[in-house]
Amino acid sequence: MIKVYIVDDEAFVTEGLRNFINASFDTMEIVGIASDGLTAFEDIKTLMPDIVITDVRMPGMSGVELSKKLRAIMPSVEILFISGYDDVDYIRNALKVEAIDYILKPVDIEELKQVLTRFEKKFNKKTTDRKRFVEMEQKLLQSMPALRQRFFYMLINRYRRGNKKAEFNREILCQRMKFLNIDFPYAGKFITVAMWIDNVEKLYSSEDYMDIELFSFAIQNVMQDIIDKYTKGYVFETEYNEFGAILYFDTEYSEALLKLADEMHKTMMSTFNLKTVLGIGDEVYKISEIGMSWEFADDSIREKKYLGMNQTIYLVPHSNVDINQDKLSNVVAKIKEIIDRRYSEKLSLSDIASEVFLTPTYICLLFKEDTGITINEYITRVRMAKARDFLQNTDMKFSDIAECIGYSDASYFSKLFKRYEGMLPSEYRNKKRKQ
Repeated sequence: MIKVYIVDDEAFVTEGLRNFINASFDTMEIVGIASDGLTAFEDIKTLMPDIVITDVRMPGMSGVELSKKLRAIMPSVEILFISGYDDVDYIRNALKVEAIDYILKPVDIEELKQVLTRFEKKFNKKTTDRKRFVEMEQKLLQSMPALRQRFFYMLINRYRRGNKKAEFNREILCQRMKFLNIDFPYAGKFITVAMWIDNVEKLYSSEDYMDIELFSFAIQNVMQDIIDKYTKGYVFETEYNEFGAILYFDTEYSEALLKLADEMHKTMMSTFNLKTVLGIGDEVYKISEIGMSWEFADDSIREKKYLGMNQTIYLVPHSNVDINQDKLSNVVAKIKEIIDRRYSEKLSLSDIASEVFLTPTYICLLFKEDTGITINEYITRVRMAKARDFLQNTDMKFSDIAECIGYSDASYFSKLFKRYEGMLPSEYRNKKRKQ
């Protein structure tokens, strides 16, 4: 129903309007009547009518003043002025508040009917449009998971080996992520994970499509719960036996990624009795480049570069080197040899990675998995061992020792040494010389 409020200081006018509207419009309901603007204003704030029919001149507060106040708090309310005055200033003020019309007294019933009929049609159209919009919005919200799936599928397939790289428009990409409630920055550390299920057929053998969809939903939910424990990321389905995830890290992540992968294997087995293989993609630094990371993750499981089920695969991107399980320990040994040889330099992960034909991401993961410590931790341990030797067996200045083991800042070296040995370099030297 269209809610109507009438304001006029003449009772016979308000009564006449009430009777006319009740008799002529089944879709309208008189929700209130007032004889002055002040009373009407307080009533209208509570009753929230759709249209206010008001006299222009009234005691206390004029119809124009009432309309201005209503516009400030109820922008959608419609105003219809009736007045015994045809003064140009009144009409001009009525137009300023965007009244639907200005009818002179005595009210012409036919004119009033035409005005209210136009308003009725406009209101009904607005109501229909609003209802349609709400329905579309609800459908959109219901479709949001599918829209996110399509978005992720588009991201990972935009770039493929052998095809020309297609550029994304950054602004459009960010707007789309915002619309889809994807909480990713445009730039950062992104890695993809591809999960391939070996024995999924028996669980997808149901003839009931709903069962299949529920199973897929359950797998994705479990994956998402695990990811949420370690970092920010989103899960999607690519094929009936393959699922993917895009992960974002804002700190060093090798240890978290290894734990995540291990928990993924164990949980899929314990919850669904599924044997899985995980492929970890290369690190990229823009969400628009995530397809390159997915290429390595996806190819690694498709090319069967693993030994048995429940394995996590580290494909060697940008290289023709094939690493199998037997060679992993050799890679770690080579990394240690490089550090032992070059500890005195300003050694970076990129320097080490280039010597073993791997990316920094992968040498971090491989080293951590094999040794239980990070590469940076190993570098520090080697340097501290050399520092102890210099302190015990030479008279070198602390600043010279720091420089010899790869630290340009002697103060930083002293703090680091104390953290590892529990005493400053000077205290360590004195202690050893007294022994």
